[in-house]
Amino acid sequence: MIVSSVVAPGVIDKGTMFECKCDCGNKKTVRPDWVLRDETKYRVVRSCGCIHKECVKQTKKDLVGKRFGRLVVTGKDSRTNYWLCKCDCGTEKKVFRGSLTEGLSTSCGCNKYNGEWIRRGAEHHSWNPDLTDEDRRKQKNHWGWQNEMTKRVFERNNYTCVVCGHRGGELAAHHKDSWDWCVEGRYDMGNVDTICVPCHTDFHRKYGRGKNTKEQFEEFRRTRQCHTAA
Repeated sequence: MIVSSVVAPGVIDKGTMFECKCDCGNKKTVRPDWVLRDETKYRVVRSCGCIHKECVKQTKKDLVGKRFGRLVVTGKDSRTNYWLCKCDCGTEKKVFRGSLTEGLSTSCGCNKYNGEWIRRGAEHHSWNPDLTDEDRRKQKNHWGWQNEMTKRVFERNNYTCVVCGHRGGELAAHHKDSWDWCVEGRYDMGNVDTICVPCHTDFHRKYGRGKNTKEQFEEFRRTRQCHTAA
């Protein structure tokens, strides 16, 4: 995005604003601190909004007929990003797209009644007998620390996706050097960035989950922006 002119104070209550021209040809008026940043850092505004629109367009690709666990997609809700699914038990349910693609929803809820969600302690399939009580306490506190860090990352990036520049909506805190291998970067704010759910889904679709690196993230940002500009 190129700054083409300055709009005089008073046009917008927050003071002097920059009128910018996007690579796609559209113009957008933004605050100076949203575009004037060190080249080594992310800019808050990277486009007029066309990058995000392209991301959203990609996430609206047809899922009909695809299976996610016990759910098979049969159609789409015309007004929202919810998809109509039929479970293997016969129950029909609307499920948010991200819940399907991220693996958060795999049934209508029948798994709960079949006992898969009510196993606790040593009876649970992921129980690790080698952990001490202190280890289990740390795991329990982990989500509290994770939620606090996510909030701080969102505030730092002004609730804006660092890939497409869209502000607000469904956001995720993405670990550039992934959580599974980069122990020292798990709670490092410099290793975490704000990314919208459409971009986050596409990143993991391309690079998989686990063993992800900062180099992959930078490559994804470059290719995403180049693809949209083209």
